[in-house]
Amino acid sequence: MHERHQNSAERFQRSPETISRHVHIVVEALCRMAPDYIRPPYFNKVPDFVQNNAQLFPYFKANRVGAIDGTIIPAWVPSRKHGTYRSRKGTLAQNVMAACDFNLNFTFVLAGWKGSANDSRKLPHIVSANQTLVTTPGKYYVVDSGYANFPGFLSPYHGERYHLPEWVGSNSNPSTMKELFNRRHATVRNIIERCFGSLKKRFAIIKGLMPNYKLLMKADIVIACCVIHNFVRKHCMADDIFQSVADPDYIPPPEEEGTSTQPIRRQMNNTNDGIWEQSCLRDSIAASLWGVGTVHVRSIHASVLAFSGQVV
Repeated sequence: MHERHQNSAERFQRSPETISRHVHIVVEALCRMAPDYIRPPYFNKVPDFVQNNAQLFPYFKANRVGAIDGTIIPAWVPSRKHGTYRSRKGTLAQNVMAACDFNLNFTFVLAGWKGSANDSRKLPHIVSANQTLVTTPGKYYVVDSGYANFPGFLSPYHGERYHLPEWVGSNSNPSTMKELFNRRHATVRNIIERCFGSLKKRFAIIKGLMPNYKLLMKADIVIACCVIHNFVRKHCMADDIFQSVADPDYIPPPEEEGTSTQPIRRQMNNTNDGIWEQSCLRDSIAASLWGVGTVHVRSIHASVLAFSGQVV
């Protein structure tokens, strides 16, 4: 029996089996609450986080609905499954993908993926399976450089500085239009890192090695923790843990980082027109931030597509 169960059994003077049984009961009850507490974001309201930041508004305004990233959570698995559950950091883990809104609420959670799963492989599966990660036309989630820039998902420019630690120090000022976009985009997307950071600060069970539950139970524990996270966020805005990640440029400790990957081009069922429109959107935001007109940017895209034989 896991040490935490033994400690709880000693504390409450109950058998470890009783403790384990009630853990399952509580987790199951919390998972039944998930549809009420882990809900899609509102699509029409500009978040205060964006509207009150002159560096972000009006450039990132009512079009973005949240941020997406993955994180790894330690997991015990049988030795025969070590290969597929070994993460890029060399640890045994389950891979969790989540979306959040700009009020630090989780709006989508998919837990239980193998630790070796790549973020860029999970998102196409989720989208193609028509699961509850949805946007409306013209809206988008902000994602990191591990994802492609396609309709519904706005990624940074590849090959440029992006993650917040890269901007720390004397060389902190963007020197190009693309760098400036990436710097602002990183601040917007960092809301998901702050969500993961507060989740792992609150629940030690998802930072350390989970008891040797079945894999489905491990995924349910993550969902249950996210439900409690959203419940606390709704009813206790002054919570100390949320205050500890209040800085928009919060940088999580290494053990709390997401599963950002190197850029990989996905095979998505998106038309060239849709990808072009999303690329134009990114360039338009970048040009506005840099103080350059967007007409010139769009004309360049039109010229490139015409040269390649695509219809504009």
